[in-house]
Amino acid sequence: MGRKSNEKFHIHPNRIIVYFWRRNSSVIFIVPLIHTIRIADTTVLGIWQVTESAADMLTSLRISSIDRALINTYKNETRKKQVLACRMILSHFLNPRELQLEYDEFGKPFLKNRNEFISLSHSGMVSAAIINGQGPAGIDIEIIRDRIGRVSDRFLTKAELAGIDPEHRLEWLYVCWCGKEALYKLYGKPEVDLKNDILIHSFDYFCTGKGSCWATLTTPEYTREFELYYEKLGEYMFVYTY
Repeated sequence: MGRKSNEKFHIHPNRIIVYFWRRNSSVIFIVPLIHTIRIADTTVLGIWQVTESAADMLTSLRISSIDRALINTYKNETRKKQVLACRMILSHFLNPRELQLEYDEFGKPFLKNRNEFISLSHSGMVSAAIINGQGPAGIDIEIIRDRIGRVSDRFLTKAELAGIDPEHRLEWLYVCWCGKEALYKLYGKPEVDLKNDILIHSFDYFCTGKGSCWATLTTPEYTREFELYYEKLGEYMFVYTY
């Protein structure tokens, strides 16, 4: 999987109105980018609230014919909107001549002929993407629902569950779930077991809804600790790492 490019990595500032051209007329497109975090000069994430139709996004995007054909195979309209919104975020920040998004043998997305690493996520009518010019990154976003408590033992060990924050149980569980998903995406290979190979260190979830915690990722190649950054955004929780 190559990521070499003559293009210099540059993150464009957040914009509210973007102009697109359709045939001979310009089209004003309102950008529903509801949240951005500029992590570093070459690292940024965005969260997009889906308000447009899939057809409008397809018209606005400059994507490869291969990617366009893949998107058109989706029969579920919501699913199609979610994946298109991820591409809208990437296009918003990178402003490429043509966004060439492909997937490796394990299903991990990457940008063909570019150096940046990416990770994508979506839940409900919100999509998220992180772009990192220095190395792999991972992001996950989920709608907060009560049912996660019924399946928590499927992705958390007994030791992890012993450290649960009883005052913020639901939010705490979603930080753990999203954090493990984000690290799984960062590694990008199926050899990692979500429950046993990604261990969340004990942490307190503060009522501010924003913070960080640590996790240990064990893979066939290495064992490393990563800082996980979490934030509650309305009814959603998202976690990213890099």
